[in-house]
Parts: sequence; structure tokens; C-alpha cells
Amino acid sequence: MVIQENIDTVEDDVATVEADLATVEDRVQDVENRVTNIEERDVTVGFSATLSSNTDMELDETLIFDNVLTNYGNAYNSSTGSFIAPMHGLYEFSLFYMKTTSSDQINLFLLQNGSSRCGGVANDSGGFETSSCSAFLELNVGDIVAVHCGNAGPVTIYGNKQYSGFNGHLVYLL
Repeated sequence: MVIQENIDTVEDDVATVEADLATVEDRVQDVENRVTNIEERDVTVGFSATLSSNTDMELDETLIFDNVLTNYGNAYNSSTGSFIAPMHGLYEFSLFYMKTTSSDQINLFLLQNGSSRCGGVANDSGGFETSSCSAFLELNVGDIVAVHCGNAGPVTIYGNKQYSGFNGHLVYLL
């Protein structure tokens, strides 16, 4: 009797261990599937673009950075000046610009789906003035980020491929 009870207890323990092992194996398989899914998706998203020449702007006009240095994931459109998020995630954007000596004060804004997220002001001192802004933004698939002029023009942004630029990249998938 005692031996049979011990055998029953051991068999119960073995069944419990086997059930726990099956649960662990299922969890490992789930993690492996998730890693495979992430590896199969191209999550490299980042761009850097500058102005190739001086650019005149008017109020609410989108600034088109036409000199694309990098465009991993092809999310930046150099024809429209817009970045369109290819996946839900946390993104970082930066804008830097210089006004020409002949231009008045220039206000540029980084917009997410038409709403301002940050802005800069290059003052009218008669000389070359610079400004910049940067923001971390949570974007959903299809959200649009672009740079807009915030003051009546015409105003002139200094280009020459290095003085004014727009950059962004995916920081983290959500």
C-alpha cells in the first residue's frame, strides 16, 4: 500500500513536471515566432534631407527638402516634403535651418498630421540667422510629418546642401 501511494505520488509529480515543461516549450515557441516575425520585417526607417538651393516660402507652405542623403525604408517623399510613417512606433525628428540676409524673420514648424509639434524662429537681424527644433513623436501607420512655414512671405531659406535640413528615424516599434 505505502509503495503504491509513493508510486502514485511520483506519477503525479511527473505529470505536473511534464505539464510545466509543455507550458515552457509553448512559451519558447511563442518567443521564437515573435523574433522571426520581427526579423522578417524591415524595421530600418530613417532619412536625412537638405535643401539643394535657396528656397522661397509663403505662409503654410510645406518646405520640400530635395537633396536626400539617406532614406532607409523610403518613408520620406522628396517630391512632397512629407514623411509618412510605415509602422506604429516612436520616432525622432529634427529640423535645422538658416535664413538668408535678405529675408525677414522665419518661423518654421514641424507638423504631425497638421498639428504643430515644435518650431523655430530665425530672427531678422540683417544677417544669417539659424534655428532648429526636435521632437520625439508617437506615430501610427500613415501619420504624416512635414515642415511648414509659419509666417507670411516671401521668406528665403538658405540651402546649398548643408545649411538647412530635416531628419527623422524610428527609435522603437510600439
